[in-house]
Amino acid sequence: ATDASGQTASASVNIMIGTTAPSCDANGDAAVNVVDVQLGVNQALGSAPCVSDLNGDGACNIVDVQRIVNAAMGGACVIGP
Repeated sequence: ATDASGQTASASVNIMIGTTAPSCDANGDAAVNVVDVQLGVNQALGSAPCVSDLNGDGACNIVDVQRIVNAAMGGACVIGP
């Protein structure tokens, strides 16, 4: 875009299509609670599809479960290494 004085500006937006970023809210109900902890445990045990790989190591495991527990207890949801 160009303003009246001839200066230009631009912006960019990243859009994810066809994928969902991992979240401590494993069931997507806008709350992190014991239900999300149970879903995280199920994912770590392999009885549910792994959608909460919060640390990005390619697997749902105890690290991801601990992050969900921390968030359910009022802490931050830590995503990434």
